[in-house]
Amino acid sequence: MQDKVLSKLYNINDWFRQNYNKIYEPTRYRQDEIIFNGFSGPATANEISELEEVLGEKLPSELLVLLQTHNGESGQNISPFFEQTLVDCKEMKEQIK
Repeated sequence: MQDKVLSKLYNINDWFRQNYNKIYEPTRYRQDEIIFNGFSGPATANEISELEEVLGEKLPSELLVLLQTHNGESGQNISPFFEQTLVDCKEMKEQIK
C-alpha cells in the first residue's frame, strides 16, 4: 500500500511534465522559463504529531506515508496538480484551524 501512493504521485508528476505543452497553450510560458516544482523532503515526526493534534486523530496510513516521504512541494513554480499544490503539514494545520 505504501508504494502505491508514492507510485501514483510519481506517475502523475511524470505524466504532467511530459504533457504540459499539450495541456496549456504554448504561449503561456516561454519554454526556457518553465520550472516545475519538485517534492520536498520528509516531514519531521514533530510536524506530523502537531498535525495529528490539530486534527484530533491519527492520519490515514496513505497520508502518513506520503508526508514521511514528501512534505509538500518545493518552490512556487508549476505544480503537476493543475494550478494547485501539494501542501505541507504547516499549511494543512493552518487550513484546519
